[in-house]
Amino acid sequence: MFQPIKKQITALASLIIVVIAILWWTAAVWQGPVNYWLMSALTGFFKWQGQAAQILQDGQNISVSIQEIALEQDKKIIDMEKKLLDLWNKVKKEKIGVTPAYLVAGRGADIYNVAIFEGDAPPLGAAVVSADGFLIGRVFSVSGSIVLVWPITGANFKLSARLVDQPNFNAVLQADMSGLLRLSQLPREVAIKENALVETSAFDNIIPEGLAVASVKGVFTDVAVAPEAALLPLFLSVWSQPVLMEWKR
Repeated sequence: MFQPIKKQITALASLIIVVIAILWWTAAVWQGPVNYWLMSALTGFFKWQGQAAQILQDGQNISVSIQEIALEQDKKIIDMEKKLLDLWNKVKKEKIGVTPAYLVAGRGADIYNVAIFEGDAPPLGAAVVSADGFLIGRVFSVSGSIVLVWPITGANFKLSARLVDQPNFNAVLQADMSGLLRLSQLPREVAIKENALVETSAFDNIIPEGLAVASVKGVFTDVAVAPEAALLPLFLSVWSQPVLMEWKR
């Protein structure tokens, strides 16, 4: 079915080449305005053809670049997920108390979260962790089967933390009045990289060590002060989702 069409296209291409050749010969032989017009038209045609070919090549190069960027992003996501899973598996091996719960509501401007738990009441300060192993906050108060949770994005929340790839340096993770997280009080020699993971360091001896908290989204450096990092919390929307309240025994 496609053979006649292929022959027609081949014939049309041959005809176009013949016509161009005749026009080029005519432009070379004839003189005067006709010569000028033909030469200008043919020159413009070949120039346009060259530009079209360059545009096509540029488009192909851009397509290849986009594919390479996408593959690199996929690799980074896979690496991040593996690191988080390793952290979570490490924490679950420790001797800790666990109470299942659900986050069910928020509370006013202070953005305290309300959790309903089952089983033993967790102690004040116990970690509240998402099902994926991300730190949400700490137990602020307990009444009956209801717990108020102070989230890591709550105003003036403070916690001992560290960079996963540089575990020998403890730092302070703190939220400002607007809920933005920062990692500060690091030694000046520490090199902070974007997308680096931040985990709990258990310096306060309550929250388990190694809980994933945030990733670095920006770095602030100043020769007069120690380096600081702006952080992106790892937990997102966890309303009505299972959570765990954990603490060291």
